[in-house]
Amino acid sequence: MINKQIMLEKLNRDELHRYLGYKGNAPDDIVRGIIDKSEEKLFKVVKPAYICKAFNIREVFSESSYKGIECVGTNLILEGESIRKHLAGCNQAVLICATLSLEGDKLIRQTEIRDIAEAFIVDTEASVAIEQVCEIAERHIKESFPEKYMTYRFGVGYGDLPLNHERMILDILNAGKLIGLHCSEANILTPRKSVVCIIGLSDNPMPKGQKGCVTCNMRDKCNFRKQGLSCSY
Repeated sequence: MINKQIMLEKLNRDELHRYLGYKGNAPDDIVRGIIDKSEEKLFKVVKPAYICKAFNIREVFSESSYKGIECVGTNLILEGESIRKHLAGCNQAVLICATLSLEGDKLIRQTEIRDIAEAFIVDTEASVAIEQVCEIAERHIKESFPEKYMTYRFGVGYGDLPLNHERMILDILNAGKLIGLHCSEANILTPRKSVVCIIGLSDNPMPKGQKGCVTCNMRDKCNFRKQGLSCSY
């Protein structure tokens, strides 16, 4: 199991500008000043962390019909054709939980009371920040399994992978105790700026493909998706 607290130094400004709706253009000085100050506030309070663990996997069947992919040694069976396709050719799956901590949520709420426009910027910055935490986790996983080939991250709740798998994964990784990440009965993560996802590991090269919205923490409110477009991530 890997359990790390992370120190973020700066946000990916290109990604941030894109999510804020600047299509190839830089924000003006006023907006850039707000971005700089809110990023400083965000990094001052958040405590980014992630936890992950690799499990052997196997397909399981019930009366000759496909049931799902079992994470061996747990009671978790990953259901749906989306995750089955994603993990095709893999013999292990890494379960990952990542969070910015409750302090990020508090900062967003406090900013909403004072300035809704600035709050939108802080919220977007937090989404970009948790994405960067996941990217760091990916690099650490790659370093831990140098002989393996990795899939991209698959977000729980995407496609036909049930959202209620989040609670089971949090329990398996003891995420509540180790990084303060919890999930309600309604499958809402707390802190809100958190991610639960899965990476497949294989002994053989994996087909390359565009990650797209499957991994993106902004997919539910992305301006590109609202317009039927893609950021080509």
